[in-house]
Amino acid sequence: ILPIRLWGLLHHLWESTGLNRWLPDWRRDWGFVRNTLERTAQHTWINQQELSKILYIPRPFSPAAKQSIEAQWQAFVAPLQAHHRGSSEVRCGFILGVVRTLDPHAKGFLLRLAHHGQPILLPSTLATNLATNSRRGWASLTSGTDSPKTSSVVAMLRVECSRNGLMVAADCVLMRTTRHLIPSNNHMEDQVAKSLVEGGHEFIRPLPYSQVQGDLPAFVMREHDASGLRITEMFCLHDSKNPYQHEARVRRHAEQARQMANQAEHLAK
Repeated sequence: ILPIRLWGLLHHLWESTGLNRWLPDWRRDWGFVRNTLERTAQHTWINQQELSKILYIPRPFSPAAKQSIEAQWQAFVAPLQAHHRGSSEVRCGFILGVVRTLDPHAKGFLLRLAHHGQPILLPSTLATNLATNSRRGWASLTSGTDSPKTSSVVAMLRVECSRNGLMVAADCVLMRTTRHLIPSNNHMEDQVAKSLVEGGHEFIRPLPYSQVQGDLPAFVMREHDASGLRITEMFCLHDSKNPYQHEARVRRHAEQARQMANQAEHLAK
């Protein structure tokens, strides 16, 4: 069985479903996000398994849907309980959702997702790794500076079942997002995304398939006018950012743009 890079899987799902994009007059809630993710999971394969068969995404809760939701959860956990930790063959599954709470526990932390009642144990060693490998999402949950009104954290977990039936995270990544569930690294990007949404703009959040944005722009705004499509790359730089690094980045992107223009001109001939 090949190891799965959760950052790559999460960003693949977000990009394939268009959840890193925004168009004027769009609306987005968890029910919409869940439905689009589940459709994409039906065409995504993990180690020769259809992802939708081993992925649980909490469904928006309502009293009328309670029995159906419980049945879906039991169908997901049954094979994990039958092949729990300590058995000869341990099976795992994936859970994806918005983090509701993160509370200290004797063995690490208990993570609870929105629309889902069952806690998931994050062992201490994994929590230590998350502080580095998912530092923005971890900081958003633990620093107390982020508000649910302006940002969220999406968790992608690979889980196993303990002997006593508790879900235990074997691996996890935490993706910080705006309240519209567009990936965002910090408050500055939250404000830019908010302005773009409220201004009725079309834009894309490029995804690096890791937690490091690198040289990718924070957002790419797409505007249509009489001359055609105009693309504007937007970078969010803190005041403390080295200006020489910024200038070098601008030169690299200008060179890349020239190369792309030359390639397009060559193909047009």
